[in-house]
Amino acid sequence: FLGTNNNNNNNNNATNEASISDEALLQGLNQCSILVRGNFCLKQMATWPPPLQRIRTFVLLLLQTRGFVSRPRVEAALEEGGGDHHNKWNGILTQVARRSPLGWELRVEDDVAFVAQHPETSRVHLQYWEEQAETFSTWLERYDREEES
Repeated sequence: FLGTNNNNNNNNNATNEASISDEALLQGLNQCSILVRGNFCLKQMATWPPPLQRIRTFVLLLLQTRGFVSRPRVEAALEEGGGDHHNKWNGILTQVARRSPLGWELRVEDDVAFVAQHPETSRVHLQYWEEQAETFSTWLERYDREEES
């Protein structure tokens, strides 16, 4: 881990590596990242326009809450919302997800051990996702309605 002193050069002097506690690292990650299925992911992409950031957050919300994303259902939800986002959101999806039999799933495996080891951090991030579910309730309804069709 980052706080580990791993000096392989047989030099007894202090290493050039910075030392940081696990708590300090978690505090830093909590400021700029969000927990998705036990893995940290940047909250926002600073150079992206707000509509793409909203779509990215929606995709991450689906990955967090559903475990996978159905591309046709997202496309239908976004189209119904007014706007041609097809080409734009494809890049978002491929950055955070990979194809699976169910659709698209998080690019990395769920880290249930992290969630178990850090329940307070996990709880804070789950509250964030609950707030996002309220923010995106209309898109979630459209997404779920597509499942019924």
